Amino acid sequence: MPAGTAIEPTEQEIQQGFANGKDPDPQPKLFQPLTIRNSVFKNRIWLSPMCMYSSQDGFSNDFHLAHYSQFAIRGASLVTTEAAGVLPEGRISPNCLGIWKDEHIAGLSNIVQSIHQYGAIAGIQLSHSGRKGSGIPLGLSEIRDSQRATIEEGAWPDNVYGPSAIPFDDAHYKPNEMTLEQIETVQRAFVDAAIRADKADFDVVELHGAHGYLLYQFLSPLSNKRTDGYGGSFENRTRMLIETVQRVRAVWPAEKPLFVRISSTEWVEGGWDIEDTILLAKILAREGVDLLDCSSGGNSPLQKITVGPGYQIPFAARIKKAIPNLPTSAIGLITKGDQANDILESGQTDAVFIAREFLRNPSFVLSSAHELGVNVNTKQDPRGFYQEQNPTPGTAVEPSDLEIQQGFANGKNPNPLPKLFQPLKIRGYNIKNRIWVSPMCMYSAEDGFSTDFHLSHYSQFAMRGAGLIMVEATGVLPEGRISPNCLGIWKDGHVEGLRRIVSHMHKYGAAAGIQLGHSGRKGSTIPLQLYGTRDSSRSTLEEGAWPDKVYGPSAIAYDENHYTPKEMTAEQIKIVQQAFIDAAVRADKAGFDVIELHSAHGYLLFEFLSPLSNKRADDYGGSFENRVRMLIEVARGVRKVLPESKPLFVRVSSTDWVEGGWTAEDTVALAKLLGNEGVDLFDCSTAGNDPRQNIPLAPGYQVQFATKVRNEVPGMLTGAVGLINSGNMAKEIIESDKADAIFVAREFLRNPSFVLSTAHELGVNIKWANQYERGRLKTKYSFV
Repeated sequence: MPAGTAIEPTEQEIQQGFANGKDPDPQPKLFQPLTIRNSVFKNRIWLSPMCMYSSQDGFSNDFHLAHYSQFAIRGASLVTTEAAGVLPEGRISPNCLGIWKDEHIAGLSNIVQSIHQYGAIAGIQLSHSGRKGSGIPLGLSEIRDSQRATIEEGAWPDNVYGPSAIPFDDAHYKPNEMTLEQIETVQRAFVDAAIRADKADFDVVELHGAHGYLLYQFLSPLSNKRTDGYGGSFENRTRMLIETVQRVRAVWPAEKPLFVRISSTEWVEGGWDIEDTILLAKILAREGVDLLDCSSGGNSPLQKITVGPGYQIPFAARIKKAIPNLPTSAIGLITKGDQANDILESGQTDAVFIAREFLRNPSFVLSSAHELGVNVNTKQDPRGFYQEQNPTPGTAVEPSDLEIQQGFANGKNPNPLPKLFQPLKIRGYNIKNRIWVSPMCMYSAEDGFSTDFHLSHYSQFAMRGAGLIMVEATGVLPEGRISPNCLGIWKDGHVEGLRRIVSHMHKYGAAAGIQLGHSGRKGSTIPLQLYGTRDSSRSTLEEGAWPDKVYGPSAIAYDENHYTPKEMTAEQIKIVQQAFIDAAVRADKAGFDVIELHSAHGYLLFEFLSPLSNKRADDYGGSFENRVRMLIEVARGVRKVLPESKPLFVRVSSTDWVEGGWTAEDTVALAKLLGNEGVDLFDCSTAGNDPRQNIPLAPGYQVQFATKVRNEVPGMLTGAVGLINSGNMAKEIIESDKADAIFVAREFLRNPSFVLSTAHELGVNIKWANQYERGRLKTKYSFV
């Protein structure tokens, strides 16, 4: 069942508090499927096309793959890629996506494949910029007076054209009036682009007839002053769009939906209005258009838009009322689940396109379901050019006078800046802020190899400003994985995929870390998403299990649902130690900045530490000195092969929370020893080694251990983790010197924009990714 699909909660989910009871009956319309031709949309929350200005020569790249995949992963039913130019001169800027040549297909196909993997439908918006082409990317529009790109930036001023020689305004290039031959060329380009979109396996094509771009320029009497068959009367002005629709529908497979986005009104007297849109919609419905995507404005600087929550919904409602058999979608300041559902329940439209709110909150589908009391599936089947960011996202920057004037900042940044947003220097690295992504297993690899999921998953946090992103526990040996679907770094073949992830994180100024782990006695288990579906935690041979190679310091099983481990021999201990060292060398080759050794949560290195799991009678068991020997020797070996400039972290369970187990005092003693071995930071977690553990869960319940190590081990930095879920809480931890940084885990899964929302909460102006700048909130609004 793909993510974002409404499903009845199990009794166990209700008992555990993840659902209040069975789903509402009837299901909120927002989460009811919608069928259009052969496409079944699992819910009615769709990602709106938004230009990202991140291409060169029209080619998609890893940014696009990561950007669009994140919404599919989080349950969006339709993911529509940005306006893709059907001709080179049809782009809005030189950095816009294109689909004018066959070479573009392969990259787009990879994106579609990733979107499909999560059960989402993939759409593409086909576009021609017309007189608004050869412009600058959105991120530059506020720092220049002119909207015109330069020749050096790849502009095409002599090839800007429109229905008439009327510029949008003085800041844009003046277009040439199109000849009939050019009209034919453009129509043919839309047809060819649709064919390429089909070859890339897109499910939906949307023609961009809105926001003042070419197809809309023909519609409006403000921008179309032609005197031939394509200008003058309503019939003539709509001819360009209608003919394009007819020709695209003829080549677009009959089972695939065709959408048109339209500006329902220009908000200018004497311009295109809703009555025109209704007339046009009736014609388009007869020509095989399946849905009208109702936006407004964008064709005249004289527009006077009445902006407010859902301000464009009345247009979709009027069209739906006038043409009941033509589905419509609404867009524009739809920011809450209950608001979206009310729109659908009242029959005003059939689906909602979400734009800027998705940039702020990629989990909009999941948060809407939570808001409406709907249980949705979040489980998955575990199977070039870069737009420069300067400064990078998540960096505190002084707001400009214009930003203050426009309400994006109340004034200059606090002085001093909250320590949470001050850089932290560790060895050769200056990490831009103290909000870091905690390692969390994703159970989405095969044979240890990273995939496009991992690229998308980790990149989203970099794009949203995390200072450090720690990649999940990565097995140093095949049998060191927790499950058969865990990430690995035990062979050189794993390096290239990891390097690709690191490279993309670096582009956004994030430090890239990797947690090296060995599962020990807790290995050969099922992925997390299968817990609750069977009594045993053991994976099977058919699933790739290794029951005969599960080992630990002693032959003591974690519990009856895990395999009983074999006690490790001295030779096996040496093999594992060397595997950690070899993995660190590979991690360095992959470009990782930080290595973290996983000695927590009951996995192998911690199993040696705790007297509950280590009953050995040799040099690796018994006394404190013997039990810590395994970890110290691993740390010493890894530090030797790791470049001097790169930090080494250790994650430790600071206590077992079981009488007679590992304690906070043990952790302090260990930290002193590891500091002598070149460990730079202690990442202080707890528990996971004994099912008898009695954890006093509460917000920030583990911070005390980070504070204890920080206070008692001079020179050792600490990271706090555990139920840190608000900006003010994070700030208090750092400002009061309880820890040097915070690791945020599940809160990042709920809100990948945690860094951005924390800055908003604390009144700190920080850099957003250029592509997401339009998602910034003014200070008077509360963040998600």
